[in-house]
Amino acid sequence: MLNRNPRSHSAAWILRLCGPCSLSALAGCGGGGGSSEPPPPVEPPPDPEACSVPVSQGPFTEVWPDNDWESSEPEDQGVCPDDIEEAIDYAFDPSN
Repeated sequence: MLNRNPRSHSAAWILRLCGPCSLSALAGCGGGGGSSEPPPPVEPPPDPEACSVPVSQGPFTEVWPDNDWESSEPEDQGVCPDDIEEAIDYAFDPSN
């Protein structure tokens, strides 16, 4: 006997159409295999002498937050605090 129910036919068609797309989307969501090697050093800013305080020249390594998060002054990381202050002033300027 032939199934003439249009609902069951359209449901099967949707599954055939969407099934492979769903599987490929799920396959692309795999975990990001991290590397055990330390990240490469970060380049220092282009002109640290234009700052009002001495700025470290590095070498700098990339650090990611964890339980032993370290903090330091911007100039110790090769960033001029004058530039940070300028960026904050620009960000909070009402005319922007």
